[in-house]
Amino acid sequence: MSTTTAPETAEREKCKFGADSPFILIARCHVKEECLDAYLAAAQDADSAVNATETGMLHHTFDQDPDDHLNFTWSEVYKNDAALVRVFYFPNPKTVCRYRTDNFLL
Repeated sequence: MSTTTAPETAEREKCKFGADSPFILIARCHVKEECLDAYLAAAQDADSAVNATETGMLHHTFDQDPDDHLNFTWSEVYKNDAALVRVFYFPNPKTVCRYRTDNFLL
């Protein structure tokens, strides 16, 4: 026997997430000291291109850790799942940078 009331069930239904829900993707990177300038140049190119071309991107930031100048965080809010899928499967050539670290390709 359920103790959930109809209003509680209706409220929970409104809070469900799915393929059409916005979501945030967070990527953290640590860059080698000798690669910092090249990484920052590649990040600037990618950041500018993403802001100009990715229509499903609602918010996009690139931040440097104030306590460690080699740590960076990309925060991206996508409109829905399809917006992210478009980025992965149909990348805009303006947003594809080829900067390689040991474990990451930007």
